[in-house]
Amino acid sequence: MGALTTLDVSSNNVGELVLPEGWASGIEEFEGKYQYVFTHTDGTKQTTDPSKPLGAIAIANAIPTMGALTNLNISNNQLTGEYGWETDGVKALAGAIKVNVSALQFD
Repeated sequence: MGALTTLDVSSNNVGELVLPEGWASGIEEFEGKYQYVFTHTDGTKQTTDPSKPLGAIAIANAIPTMGALTNLNISNNQLTGEYGWETDGVKALAGAIKVNVSALQFD
């Protein structure tokens, strides 16, 4: 069986922000005013968006298992989210690549 040497996930929205399991969102009265609120199944409520780029994080978590990976194409994925402020996915990918890949070509 051959090893995976090339992974092309270009243009797949892996940077799309997704609410983690257990979270829902909607407009409701919170702290005396109506606002966009994120509610967890455990009853936690907050106005800070807990969304994460789960696709990019999943790829970062898989990279250590790909010892033969030499080419990774993650282009056109808005890795910092729609507004450019989310860095969790980029940090996860950078950390995985830095530690686990010695000769990687990027696209």
